Amino acid sequence: MARVFVIGLDGVPEGMLRRLCAAGVMPRCAAAIEGGLLRRISSTYPPLSSVAWSTVLTGVGPGAHGVFGFVECDARTYEYTFPLLSDLKAPALWETLGRAGKRAAFINVPATYPAPPMNGVLVSGFVAPSLAGAVWPRALLPELEARGYAIDADARLGHADPGALLGDLARVLAHRRWLIRRVWRDGPWDFFMTVFTGTDRALHFLFDAAEDAAHPLGEGVRAYFGLVDEAAGEVLALVEDGDLLILLSDHGFGPLRREIRTNGVLAELGFLAFDAEAPEDLTTMTAESRAFALDPGRIYLHTRERFPRARARKSEGLLEEVAAGIARYCAERGIAGTVLRGREIYAGPCAGAAPDLLVMGGDGDDWKGRVGAAQAAGTGAFTGRHTYDNAFLCVCPPSALPPDAPADLTAVAHCVRRHYGIDP
Repeated sequence: MARVFVIGLDGVPEGMLRRLCAAGVMPRCAAAIEGGLLRRISSTYPPLSSVAWSTVLTGVGPGAHGVFGFVECDARTYEYTFPLLSDLKAPALWETLGRAGKRAAFINVPATYPAPPMNGVLVSGFVAPSLAGAVWPRALLPELEARGYAIDADARLGHADPGALLGDLARVLAHRRWLIRRVWRDGPWDFFMTVFTGTDRALHFLFDAAEDAAHPLGEGVRAYFGLVDEAAGEVLALVEDGDLLILLSDHGFGPLRREIRTNGVLAELGFLAFDAEAPEDLTTMTAESRAFALDPGRIYLHTRERFPRARARKSEGLLEEVAAGIARYCAERGIAGTVLRGREIYAGPCAGAAPDLLVMGGDGDDWKGRVGAAQAAGTGAFTGRHTYDNAFLCVCPPSALPPDAPADLTAVAHCVRRHYGIDP
């Protein structure tokens, strides 16, 4: 049976990929795209890597797999919690492939910590608190530790010196290339997947440089994308006739001009208050508060049905009052913000845990869930933000992507199951 290769370029927008390929910056990806079918696809609500890659791995949306962000709120203590792989409520590809007797390798895929027992190899991507819990089989761990294997670059460099960040991204990419070669030796593999997350890091801090050839760091960004192309090329060189090749990004990117602090907006509108004078999290939220937000722009009604300490009860009137307040705030201040109802964008057994409202930015505005900050603020070191509608998917051969395949991230698992004749 022919094999499946999946290569993820985290956050790379479809238009940017086409431009980099046409300019000769990414010739290996360009050659692969030439032989496949490249489509612009949508991401997830919200377009966040933990949510999006969970959808790639399961073939279902967050309403079915249960991951809605990088952070959640404990309903009793209001402390932040951080979803792990154990919070994924739908079977991931390694389970599906394992039941079909397929041997699989997953390298640096986000939201796969802790690494689960499986028929193959898995080395988690971010967020991974420790390397020790990020590796399966455990026998591979000493080799990675001895090498000083890096899961992610040091994002603090982006705030202090974006040029230094590019150097660290290249360092981490070298680790990734070594691991790809190392894991490949333990084959044969039926399924081989790797994700390059440094592209997301580069675009957060250097989106302006990626878009402007005259930017002082523009050449450095293009050089880094050239290194990513070389790394992807090592995987592409393994693909043979009859194999299925999938290249994709989990979300797109766009320019960032300001961040909107959703909790600050809710407080100004009278929906949120704190007992603390300078709150840093949600633990001092008052019982009378009627709504709060988690990153990025996820709004939850603070009602007794979900949060036992809350005074308010869930109602359609409260939902619409909050939605109208956000819409009015945007209109009065010229802020881009589209308010979506959770019941309209989430479906499945986990939809009850979804946010009640989701505010999606646009035109350079990005909605955040931080507590204790001004309602509208500068962007800090970031120049790029995640976007929903300009991710990409390329499938080779084109016939492996049927005309009725969804134009979103669920198409990946759809194609893999179809390739192996696995009943979803």
